[in-house]
Amino acid sequence: TMTLRPLAAAVALTSALALSACSSDDPDPVVADPTPSAPSSSVDPTPTEDAAEPWEARGPRGAVAFVAHWTETFNAAFQSGETGDLSGLSSADCEGCTAVIDLIDGTYADGGSIRGDGWTITTSSWSESPRAGDQAVTVTFDQPKQTFIESSGEPSTSAAATSRYAFVLDWRTDGWQISDLRVLS
Repeated sequence: TMTLRPLAAAVALTSALALSACSSDDPDPVVADPTPSAPSSSVDPTPTEDAAEPWEARGPRGAVAFVAHWTETFNAAFQSGETGDLSGLSSADCEGCTAVIDLIDGTYADGGSIRGDGWTITTSSWSESPRAGDQAVTVTFDQPKQTFIESSGEPSTSAAATSRYAFVLDWRTDGWQISDLRVLS
């Protein structure tokens, strides 16, 4: 069975493993710069005229709105155990995303559950990703305490925290997708 731990720890562990697995021949891992290089450090995620939903717009506002949409989907997934929608918003190559999805799936597959309020975005900033056409979004989350209940009924509670995450988003033909997710602090 999967060891239950806070979701942030799952992402942090995966990020550390991914960074340690890079050899000198590998390209540098893509991590969003915590200090945005773009002229705006905060973007109002208002919809553009060409998009039905704010997160469907290409560009910085759409990218920031997509991270907010991903967060809402993540909150619903950890409370219900249903990760299909979250998987659809996340690239299969996104190791941080996979770690979160695997933790949720593993917890619920064994008859357990995760309880607590959803994560709340307190700040968002964006910058151009080092990969052309992509966006990097840095987000600060307020994470309330969460209780992981194993199938045996044994609860494990994580402390409330404030954490910063870096998201790299790829623009695909059908819209945004998270391609990298890392814990910054």
